[in-house]
Amino acid sequence: MIATKEELKKFRDQLIHPLPAAQSKRTIEALFLYDLPATASEIWPYLIDTSKMNNEMGFPPREEREVNGETRVTTVTLGRKEEWIEKPWIWVHEKEIQQHRVFLRGWMSRHRGIFRVDELGPQLTRVSVYFR
Repeated sequence: MIATKEELKKFRDQLIHPLPAAQSKRTIEALFLYDLPATASEIWPYLIDTSKMNNEMGFPPREEREVNGETRVTTVTLGRKEEWIEKPWIWVHEKEIQQHRVFLRGWMSRHRGIFRVDELGPQLTRVSVYFR
């Protein structure tokens, strides 16, 4: 389900590593909430295998290389070449993953992605997926 504005604010307020303020007035953000009948430890291996997830979602292949100690990624999305610097990810085991991309070419200037896992009960876990 897509989160309400109130749920989005609560999500941002509860992050282990707070998000810096958006750097653009043209910011788009979305939060998707999934309540799953599993524990965080059962869900976590699927969230961290991002290569498999990207492949199964049909994302195009990408090329990664190191330039001056930074990871540069190049791909083509919807027929348009994109290139970005992949900043180091923030990982809190079985709790939260954050990614940050700074685009050098493409339709975005910055991208933030967050996957958060919160256990709601013995066999009920909420997976929150956030993009900005």
